[in-house]
Amino acid sequence: MTSRADNDDWVLHRLEDLEKALEQVRADLERTWEGSVLVEAVINESDYPMVLVNGSGSSGGIDLAGPRHQLVAEVADYVQSQLMDQYVTRFWPACREHDRGLHSAVRDDVAVWWCRGGEHVVSGIGGLDPTLIV
Repeated sequence: MTSRADNDDWVLHRLEDLEKALEQVRADLERTWEGSVLVEAVINESDYPMVLVNGSGSSGGIDLAGPRHQLVAEVADYVQSQLMDQYVTRFWPACREHDRGLHSAVRDDVAVWWCRGGEHVVSGIGGLDPTLIV
């Protein structure tokens, strides 16, 4: 049986993992998103870590137990999805070369922004260059 202390440790550890993943996504947002977006990791009323975008969100099916690069890709995908729901007229980020939306993916154990239009990596998540997107 799992003790409350073990559960609390698990929750705090997962919250730290989410925060680290969000640091990379925030870095891309700060360089490339016009306007402000509040993206935060919180613990919900069920003692489960989750991501909020502008105060809205859910646990979103993010696998908190997987490898770090997968967590970064899933968090980026979740934040992107929330932004698209909140800002229907914008897609973030989009490939400048192909004018198509980018998608988070894992390539060679690295979380990246992937262009399906040209089947190429545009950037690692956390290192998105504003000159590469529209």
